[in-house]
Amino acid sequence: MIDLDTLHAIPVPATPAHARVKILYPNVTIGPSMHAEVLGDAGNRLQVRVPRPIVVGATVQVRSRERVAFGAVSASVPMGLEYQIDVDVERSS
Repeated sequence: MIDLDTLHAIPVPATPAHARVKILYPNVTIGPSMHAEVLGDAGNRLQVRVPRPIVVGATVQVRSRERVAFGAVSASVPMGLEYQIDVDVERSS
């Protein structure tokens, strides 16, 4: 398990940005994406709050008003009833 000390420091916006997260691999989801909030955006790394755990190494799509990003989850930490993940962005538009 990864603790909060391993999460990277990323600039935090004043208000979390609403987003949607979809797991693309290894558990390809056919259903809808899940609600999420972007807590920090450093261009090549995102910090995102999600309602359920996502395994480290999973490939995800993060859709927000600002962009659509694809990347791998590098950290996943429980935060109360939700989880905070770090996503190493590999591609975005």
